[in-house]
Amino acid sequence: MLFSFRTKVKLYDTDAAGIIYFASQFRFVHDAWESYLNEKGVFIEDMMRSTDYMFVIAHVEADYKMPVFLGDELEVRLSITRVGRSSATISYDLYRGEDLVGTAKTVHVAIDVKTRQKIDIPEELRLKFG
Repeated sequence: MLFSFRTKVKLYDTDAAGIIYFASQFRFVHDAWESYLNEKGVFIEDMMRSTDYMFVIAHVEADYKMPVFLGDELEVRLSITRVGRSSATISYDLYRGEDLVGTAKTVHVAIDVKTRQKIDIPEELRLKFG
């Protein structure tokens, strides 16, 4: 684990039965990713305004291990599991207390803002991955 992020399941995260809505798991992990970057001094809004590259999500996947309910406190444990030339894979384990309730993975790719073509991860961003 490289970084830990805590969150709470809110009403809008659940379905009619009070069980987590599947898309909310992706919001939880994306919030953890953004918090990790902020801690490293990388702010997505600054990147969007002042660089000629973006680091976009190209692939996501998630597994649900057990139900999560309204009011549950969750810990998202983030790990950078692979850094390639133009992409990085981020893995997430979601815990409620000691129980692993879900996992997720995102693959991010560096692209040129103008051409939308894949580029090497800029060194200033690559240095933040450890």
